Amino acid sequence: MRRHDADDHSDSLADLNRPARQADRGRRGRRDAPCTGRRCRRAALLAFLALLVTNSGLRGAEDGTSVGEPAAVTPFRETAVRIERAAIEKALRYLASKSLPDGSIGRQYKVAVTSLAGLAFLGAGYRPSHGGKYATEIEKCLQYILSCAGNTNTGFITEGAEKGESRMHGHCFAILFLTQIHGELPADQQPRVAAVIRNGIRCIERAQSRRGGWYYYADNSDHLDEASVTIGALQALRAAKNVGFGVDSTVIRNAKRYVHDCQVKDGGFKYSIKLSDGGRVTFALTAAAVSTLHAAGDYNSEVLERGFDYMLKELADAKHRPQRAIRDPFFFYGAMYATQAFFQRGGESWARWRAEIRKYLLSKQQSAGSWEDSYGDEYGTAMAALILEVPIQYLPIFQR
Repeated sequence: MRRHDADDHSDSLADLNRPARQADRGRRGRRDAPCTGRRCRRAALLAFLALLVTNSGLRGAEDGTSVGEPAAVTPFRETAVRIERAAIEKALRYLASKSLPDGSIGRQYKVAVTSLAGLAFLGAGYRPSHGGKYATEIEKCLQYILSCAGNTNTGFITEGAEKGESRMHGHCFAILFLTQIHGELPADQQPRVAAVIRNGIRCIERAQSRRGGWYYYADNSDHLDEASVTIGALQALRAAKNVGFGVDSTVIRNAKRYVHDCQVKDGGFKYSIKLSDGGRVTFALTAAAVSTLHAAGDYNSEVLERGFDYMLKELADAKHRPQRAIRDPFFFYGAMYATQAFFQRGGESWARWRAEIRKYLLSKQQSAGSWEDSYGDEYGTAMAALILEVPIQYLPIFQR
């Protein structure tokens, strides 16, 4: 069975050969109904058992009382996992300390950052019910996002104005958060959250451009589009569909086509098909495109393979420093999607990527538990925690 963790792997990304393709394709399929709490917990438990068998990742507590104990592994590996677990815990304590009276986290981009922070709590195995640790913070994140969903009659989740600070990126992160928490909520809370998800889905569908992409605002009558928002919208729609919400299949098909059309000759993905500055190709955009296409069922296409080839070449040129391949100011965005992409792929590329990104992240965590970022330390901390949590697979979006 494939080993997922690479904490004791000393090879560099520069030495990567073309990795083997992931063999397991059969577990992805649309559910007929929104995920229930029992179903989500069962899925998390199965994922956890798989991690135990492979001696990888962290072992989370099912009742959501802690990040969990490491699997029984060698002393070196056990120490490494405990260090990683401690880093996640420090990050969550920092995020909890930044929770504001209205439930939001962060001083800017509140819809986006609060949604990401909520995902970080969930991704460590904590739950909004049972009175466990961080249950209050998760509930506050949820209530803030629900309050923002009532600011317009379009279904757009925003800080207060139709063109809120977080814009469509934030809306898509909010839908992502709501889809991951919906099945974990008490039965009396689920209908309201489900209604917000459905309205949010319709908002995304209406905002799609003629070319299949999305732009920064819910009102997209000019039919503008660019790749980073498109990738966020596609991921949100797929997350909703995967837990049983209805999504127009034509919208997803056109979105995948748009992402395909953003690929250039060397395998990288550019910012936009049409905008005047749309020719910019980056590792971060490519990682996001590869991860999202894979999650949308595009497992073996030539587009995906060329995208991976581009990423591996950029990483080889970076010589042990993945942050140089990603480049600022979009480090956490690129690192998050690259971690998902390599984890979905598995094999040698995942092993080496995780070893290097983990080492870099742990070296950059501040004493307060945070990570610094130009978009706010709350944003950087939530993203870093999520990156470290990917192999735990508690979030449905992280499960293979």
